[in-house]
Amino acid sequence: TADIAKAKVKIALKTYQNGREVQLNPNDIKLTANNEELIYGKDYIIGENSYANNTKKGKATVILRGIGKNYGGQRKVTFTIGSKTLAWWKNILNYT
Repeated sequence: TADIAKAKVKIALKTYQNGREVQLNPNDIKLTANNEELIYGKDYIIGENSYANNTKKGKATVILRGIGKNYGGQRKVTFTIGSKTLAWWKNILNYT
């Protein structure tokens, strides 16, 4: 099995939710290993209880865990929580 810690990760900018927890969904994450995109629920899961600093603007973290017969291990990833205006512009620039 391959170690998910060695996979490349790209995470979308998230929007501040006025003090509420900000969590990632599978569409926010692009995880690749050996030039193949990993599939949420088959190759990895998001550690639901592993979020840190995800109620305020700035940097937050979560742990992604490898699952199934192809992937193992875990990887702590950082994502950014920005203001609504910043998130809107950054997402437009990243996805066009």
